[in-house]
Amino acid sequence: MKVASAQFPRLTRHAVRDVELAVWSGGDPAKPPLVLLHGWGDTGASFQFIAPFLSDHFHLIAPDLRGFGHSSAPVGEYWFPDYLADLDALLHKLCGERQCDLVGHSMGGNIAGLFAGLRPARIRRLALLEGFGLDTTSPGTAPERYRTWLDAQSGTSRLREFSSRSALQEHLRRLAPFAAEETLEALCPLWAELSGEERWQLRMDPRHRKPNPVLYRRAEAIACWQEISAPVLLVMGNRSDWPRHFVNLDPVSALTAILPAARVESIEEAGHMLHWDQPERLGRLLCEFFIDTEAA
Repeated sequence: MKVASAQFPRLTRHAVRDVELAVWSGGDPAKPPLVLLHGWGDTGASFQFIAPFLSDHFHLIAPDLRGFGHSSAPVGEYWFPDYLADLDALLHKLCGERQCDLVGHSMGGNIAGLFAGLRPARIRRLALLEGFGLDTTSPGTAPERYRTWLDAQSGTSRLREFSSRSALQEHLRRLAPFAAEETLEALCPLWAELSGEERWQLRMDPRHRKPNPVLYRRAEAIACWQEISAPVLLVMGNRSDWPRHFVNLDPVSALTAILPAARVESIEEAGHMLHWDQPERLGRLLCEFFIDTEAA
């Protein structure tokens, strides 16, 4: 598979709340804004492979979330609501009062889905790429989670390092088994930076690896999703291992029970990193969804 010409032409930095967010962008700023939120450990720049199929119609805005990629890290801890507040502030700064289309992958999908329910008037259409919430957690696990979190406070988190670029590329290959070699080669300097002694270190704050003491309360997420007013597209990779993280529910049927009008699509020969594995198929699907006037 040949990778389409794939590079965001602009990287800007914006002071947002207590951090500075790096924002990758492409397309005409006069076009309708389409905001893309990456998953855990990823970078907004990795959406560049679907950008050629969208940039003629939209102004693409793909931030690095706090503590990932080229964005700065907060002084304090990481708490999930901060991602929502960062997005709220960034949209006001870059889009004013205009409505936005919103795409979220994995963790970015969880952010996007909640935000679309919290600020329904801001979002015109919403696409979630394997970011349909998390499995329900039991209150009985709280004591052990808090103990684990307390124990981690006295330790130091370290980033994973790779002894060579080829080792890093092999790691990315395991994440995206169907991706073209050119895609993985382009991702290497976006995902990691060359540190001393010819070692590649992931571009993320090592504190992201600390355990989270807060239980995931799915009922709260459901209450937010029920407030979504935008048309919704749910996209999965047909070869993804992502569903195995759910024990107590089928995430797709659970979400469509809440959002019965949601459109569900599966991308062939794609794993969880479907925007790397099949960028053309995904890019064309998103373009068709976002410009479909009948979807509104």
